[in-house]
Amino acid sequence: MRTLKNQALAAIPKIGFLLIFVLLLSLASCDQFQLAPATVEPPPLVSSGTQVVPEALVTFYVEIPTDTPTDEPILLSLLDEVT
Repeated sequence: MRTLKNQALAAIPKIGFLLIFVLLLSLASCDQFQLAPATVEPPPLVSSGTQVVPEALVTFYVEIPTDTPTDEPILLSLLDEVT
């Protein structure tokens, strides 16, 4: 028969494996280790005297009708559809 001391010594590896299993199981549910919360820095502000305007270079190739009078101005009308 086993004595109480032998039973206690036999239970130590089982408890150790149980603790390791619980530790690994709890770590498996963690996404990542973060010591501090992630902070997102806001974009730098533009100084009040400078205004950033988006620019684009557009080239239009047009053909003027042959019957256009030479003393009349040529006009180009653009409609920028904004939805």
